[in-house]
Amino acid sequence: MFIVPEKYNIVLTFSPIEEITGHWFEVFEYYWLFKDVGFRPYMLFHSPNISFDEVCKALEEKYTIPVPKNDMMVLTEREKFIGCPNAVALVCDGNFFTLEKHNIKILAKKILGFGCGDVSIPRGLYDGAEYLLDKRVYNIPYGIDYAKKIYADILREPTTKKNNTLFYLTKNCRRLSLERVQEIIDDLQGYDEHIIVSPDDYYQSLRGNVRIVRPPMKNMFNEFDTYIYTPVPRHFDCSPRLIAECALFDRQVEYYDIDYFDAGLETRKKDIESGVVWMKKDDELIEIVEKYL
Repeated sequence: MFIVPEKYNIVLTFSPIEEITGHWFEVFEYYWLFKDVGFRPYMLFHSPNISFDEVCKALEEKYTIPVPKNDMMVLTEREKFIGCPNAVALVCDGNFFTLEKHNIKILAKKILGFGCGDVSIPRGLYDGAEYLLDKRVYNIPYGIDYAKKIYADILREPTTKKNNTLFYLTKNCRRLSLERVQEIIDDLQGYDEHIIVSPDDYYQSLRGNVRIVRPPMKNMFNEFDTYIYTPVPRHFDCSPRLIAECALFDRQVEYYDIDYFDAGLETRKKDIESGVVWMKKDDELIEIVEKYL
């Protein structure tokens, strides 16, 4: 059981994830969005097997703004009860089904979750929770219309770049077969090195100028100039983050095996082009959350 101190009125969290994903960064960026306009947010990283110090290090390397260590906790066990009765809980991966599967109950004034993948109406422990959904991506009648943003103003800018490619191949939803990754590497010409960001040794046998790096990768954007975007097995990438950061930091993106229509990917591309993807201090989520407090 974990009880959030009573003084906090927003809790930012996600379902248990045993590797670093973009949801960590969503928690941090939305913390600062709410903090900067006078809310009292708290960050709860549900990361079994990842220590408090490791979380802090990853955030310190990615952002220019301080990590508020007194306003956060890293849960290294799957707590069965998370109490924050004075707060709105924002589940940044929207994965109520994993929370339900592990019998993890969040008690809050209101529970909201970013739509990410399966957005069936929550039942059981999460009956009454609501999704924040980009209605351009999710053609369903329920949920609150909202598109996730990225807080560009606090990201640490790269100082250089190298003639390398980057593959980001996490177990959570981006694992690609060893054989296919090797084929793509063999197809890529003119690069000094191919960097594979992966949480384990699955890709160790790849041939060529390959470097395997465990996330988080320090100063990642200094190390490459071309990101190799590979398919998501479910053929749906709800709000891809890395392609937006590549646009921000002038890195190229090459798409491999995207022979299907992905509403999330195509919508994110349009939002990058228009600038809608970048978080502003008057973000509409502030008003959405405020009405539940």
